[in-house]
Amino acid sequence: ELTFYVTMSGDPAYAIDTVIEYDPSVLLVSSVENGDVFDRVILNKHESGSITFSAAYDPGKNTFKKEGILLTFKAKALKKSQETILHFDVDRTIAAQDGKNILQTAEPATLHIFD
Repeated sequence: ELTFYVTMSGDPAYAIDTVIEYDPSVLLVSSVENGDVFDRVILNKHESGSITFSAAYDPGKNTFKKEGILLTFKAKALKKSQETILHFDVDRTIAAQDGKNILQTAEPATLHIFD
């Protein structure tokens, strides 16, 4: 089992909604944890093939991180794979600041699983 880190950087978001999709025949996610960016977790759900995570700063906070770890998750490989991709569902992933989606990019990760 390995720990994966999902990071963010750029203009600070006050809240985030993210959906990460993966091939459930290749990976089994066992847990998802809040990172060091946001104070409150609003939604933390993982099911076969996807992670849905929402978090925000506490109301009244006046300092915001420009970069850091959004979330971590633990997963294990179920089989070898020349290439499997973890990707963000960009239709359901937003970084909110003052009521606007300021998300510029959400880069996928390619995994190569060998012995």
